[in-house]
Amino acid sequence: MARKSKVDKTSDWTVLLVDDDDDYRESTSRLLEREGHRILLANSGRSALDILHNENVDLMLLDYFMPGMTGEEVVAELRTFNPYVQVILQTGYASEQPPRELLRRLDIQGYHDKSEGPDKLLLWTDIGLKAAHTVQLLHKGRQCMRYLINATFDIHKIQTLDTLLQTILQQVMTMIRTADSFLAVVGGNVTEAGKGESPLFIKAAAGCFESAASAQACLAPERYRATCEALTRPQITRLENATIIPLSVEGVAVGVIYVDMAVNAESDLELLQIFASQSAIAIQNANLFAQAQQQVIQSEKLASLGQLAAGVAHEINNPIGYVFSNFGTLEKYHEGIFEMLHAYEEAQRQEMTDDTLLRLNTIRNRLELDFLLEDIPVLMHESREGLSRVQKIVQDLKCFSRVDSVSEWQLAKLHEGIDSTLNIVNNEVKYIANIVKEYGDIPEIECLPSQLNQVVMNLVVNAAHAMGSQRGTITIRTGTEEDRVWLEVQDTGSGIPQNILAKIFDPFFTTKPVGKGTGLGLSLSYGIIKKHCGTFDVHSEVGVGTTFRITLPISQSH
Repeated sequence: MARKSKVDKTSDWTVLLVDDDDDYRESTSRLLEREGHRILLANSGRSALDILHNENVDLMLLDYFMPGMTGEEVVAELRTFNPYVQVILQTGYASEQPPRELLRRLDIQGYHDKSEGPDKLLLWTDIGLKAAHTVQLLHKGRQCMRYLINATFDIHKIQTLDTLLQTILQQVMTMIRTADSFLAVVGGNVTEAGKGESPLFIKAAAGCFESAASAQACLAPERYRATCEALTRPQITRLENATIIPLSVEGVAVGVIYVDMAVNAESDLELLQIFASQSAIAIQNANLFAQAQQQVIQSEKLASLGQLAAGVAHEINNPIGYVFSNFGTLEKYHEGIFEMLHAYEEAQRQEMTDDTLLRLNTIRNRLELDFLLEDIPVLMHESREGLSRVQKIVQDLKCFSRVDSVSEWQLAKLHEGIDSTLNIVNNEVKYIANIVKEYGDIPEIECLPSQLNQVVMNLVVNAAHAMGSQRGTITIRTGTEEDRVWLEVQDTGSGIPQNILAKIFDPFFTTKPVGKGTGLGLSLSYGIIKKHCGTFDVHSEVGVGTTFRITLPISQSH
């Protein structure tokens, strides 16, 4: 068997040579050092284990028979604390060659007969180091996956935007082991950066950078221009002594992470790219929540903000919970599949005997590989469905808030606004009443969509709160009358007594207990409908229920 080539490597490998023959250790170590390897020496099994406890070793060339501990005993103890070191057993005589069952049981790469000379030894060394390289890549891949799952979980927690940005930057510094970095958000037009404007504002910083400053003031002109240009590209930009990580969602830049060092390892770049996409989504979601919350405060939109926020958090937490549960199961499946692949790889290096086939079938049955192959697509489908639910809730929050268009009249589909609002208040209603939708064929209407969403929310939440001990029904109907559309919200709740029916639109009037309502919901809703040149009527019967009917013009005469 001729030696083809040395193992590919970017840095020296560490080889531990264990042999009780002083002359053999000396000659072999010189041979391996000429190959560029770092060589550690041990003259007994116990001294070898001491080294393995304290040094990072890639390959161990181990004498099979030694005083004190045999090679088999050394490997058995090694596997109790390090499963990744590759082992080549060495023997002085063919009669001492270990059985193949021993090689399989202790996960030993092979054995070398010393009498076959140095070329054969170098060949076995290359084989062992190639195996070490493969195992280390798999191990690093599992570590990266585990770290990415944990990091993603941290940034998708409900938290303030400032806390989120600091968390993202801290995770990046941990990934690539650096301190000098910052995270800046986009506050203007990136394409105008070369004309004197500064669209990037630092919100989180570490090391030599300072927060609450413009990125332009902290970077040299050429670095700042490169950072702005990087925002227009989806991939990470590498400079001579810096790395620029754009944060964008569907091609829209939301921020950038600047690291004052060059990141060259492809595995680190891949990890950062995935984490950057998740971070951008988290920032976008945090902005949506912040905008929705600010809009509520400014216009007194939500009388029951605390309840709605808790409901939305609950709705999001459920799918996120089982998505992360699925990822935990998938990680275990991942380890099992790689164990099976490792067994196949080992079988390829040996003759395919009945014992080998039996061992492969035993591993396959123990891992329930057929079940894994069926269950993994199911888990992925469930996870995708859960994330779609979260995305839908976030999209509906965006539709509901519409802070950016609150003062702009526009054509909108009333049914879409109703549906998104129902999704937002779902947690307030689903345990109390059934929602029945009887939509008619209506055209788009000219309106302020976010304000009409507020009206629908107030009516539906009030209807839910009006339910008694029995589960009720809330029916939402729409239709057209000449040049107007109408909307009805009908409930089977307790009804409103006639003596207070005339007061329900008065500001601060409420029949709810203290702390449960502000009395502003119907008053604000009445004002919004009047602003739209519409009408707001109510019919109620105690013990039967209440119906609110709204009519709105299709077009406004401004």
